[in-house]
Amino acid sequence: MSETQTHVTVTKTETIPSRFYANETDNTRIEIKEPVSNAVQTEPLQEVFTHYRREAEKQIGRLGKRGRAFAAASVSFIKEKVRAVKTAFSESWSSYYAGLSEQTKQIGYTISVSLAAACACCLLLVLTCSIGYEITINGTEVGVIKNKAQYRSLLADINHEIAYITTEPFAEPAAKLSLKVIPKGAFDTELALREGIKAQNSTMLPAYAVYADGQLLFAVPNQQAALSVLEDYKAQFTEGQEDVRAEFNESVLVARRFVPIMALKTETRAREQLAEGRVILHSVEAGETSADIAARYGISEEALCETNRIAGSLAGKKELSIYTNEPLLSVTTVSRKTIEEEIPFASIEREDPTKYEGNITVEQAGMPGSCVVEAYVTSVNGVETGRKVISETVLSAATDEIISKGTKEPPSPIGTGQLTVPTSGNLSSRYGSRWGRRHEGIDMTAPTGTPIYAADNGRVVYAEFNSGGYGNMVQIDHGNGVTTYYAHCSELLVSEGAVVAKGDVIARVGNTGRSTGPHLHFEVRVNGTPADPMQYVNGIK
Repeated sequence: MSETQTHVTVTKTETIPSRFYANETDNTRIEIKEPVSNAVQTEPLQEVFTHYRREAEKQIGRLGKRGRAFAAASVSFIKEKVRAVKTAFSESWSSYYAGLSEQTKQIGYTISVSLAAACACCLLLVLTCSIGYEITINGTEVGVIKNKAQYRSLLADINHEIAYITTEPFAEPAAKLSLKVIPKGAFDTELALREGIKAQNSTMLPAYAVYADGQLLFAVPNQQAALSVLEDYKAQFTEGQEDVRAEFNESVLVARRFVPIMALKTETRAREQLAEGRVILHSVEAGETSADIAARYGISEEALCETNRIAGSLAGKKELSIYTNEPLLSVTTVSRKTIEEEIPFASIEREDPTKYEGNITVEQAGMPGSCVVEAYVTSVNGVETGRKVISETVLSAATDEIISKGTKEPPSPIGTGQLTVPTSGNLSSRYGSRWGRRHEGIDMTAPTGTPIYAADNGRVVYAEFNSGGYGNMVQIDHGNGVTTYYAHCSELLVSEGAVVAKGDVIARVGNTGRSTGPHLHFEVRVNGTPADPMQYVNGIK
């Protein structure tokens, strides 16, 4: 019986010994028989030689074409050397033999030939045979390994294979390792040996297993179910697309194997397991709390308790399942797509020596463009990771953003003490009593939009709409307790915190707030108390 192993992307059939899956056996082993007699007699020694020759011929018959050719050449070489030794031996001792009796000569000749034949047979066996260790578990011959260290390595490989399924190590069987002579290099494959060892464990059963990079993920009862689960998982990343190719990033293998009972899933549960992603099995240690474990894996304690049905303490819990949101399998797709995309605009900065340092103004707003791109797009689990552009057609060009940055040295936030006229309008109302109430500043009429200037150096402490009747208003602190107000503005050109110099345009004349027409209401306050601006400003008409 042969075992079918299926790679999801490339299906192939791999034949391995499968005697552990059925009642088939293939336990042929070499057995070297001992000579029945050590007597120095011609006929029995001839039988010994014949026996060794037949045994060697059996082993030669089991070799491949190249092996048989090598063995035949070796035998011819040995025979030639034996003949040469025999000739030299006879010539060197011919005079000595002449003086011996016929019986003594016969004995000496027989011994020489027998020794040469024995050496030839030993050399032939060395060339055509290997010595290993046969693994026997529960009376079943599992296979032959090269050395005892290989057995420990096989157990380690099994533990690695099932590590994702369980934290419990594979139960080491009571194995017997016995010396065994086998045809040259005819050791069992590690795959066959691992399966043979697992077959003797009562917690293992044969099923169609799904592996990723050599690690078991799950198993299902039949091969078609395994392939269906994998293909449907891939299909979710290609749905609705044309001209698309999808492959697993991992080396995915479907094969009939012995697996832990807990690894066997229904087809539905296998689909759910792939959708859930990688789950870490955490062995609960004494003294651990759910909060400790949740913090260790970077998840919420609530999620940990919900998935593991924890109500209170961890008493009685040996293992906890930690859902990592990491996919068990990653799928790379390459598809040809036509995509309409936005072309980002560039941002250009220009220095402006007429503006103070820190003053940044957008002179021209940026506008993105658009284009149509045809490309081969590479994605991993639906997330684009790269593309190879085939063509690009611009539908509309992007408009650059232009920003001016002031480079002028900023003024001192402390005023000079001498205020200048704040706008070019005419005086229309003075400071003092007006219409039965106190007028706390002066009014200067001017058309809407007329520039308003800072009366002195200072720092802007207020720049917004005032609901108390001032409308849009700017307040500047000039230091030394002096503050100026600029009200009813149509537009504010500075913001709170800005440092301004005498004569800087800070706003424009307007008619906002409680106002009967476009004008500037200008106030001077000293330590918070209104003062007559005419005492601080010269040139107002």
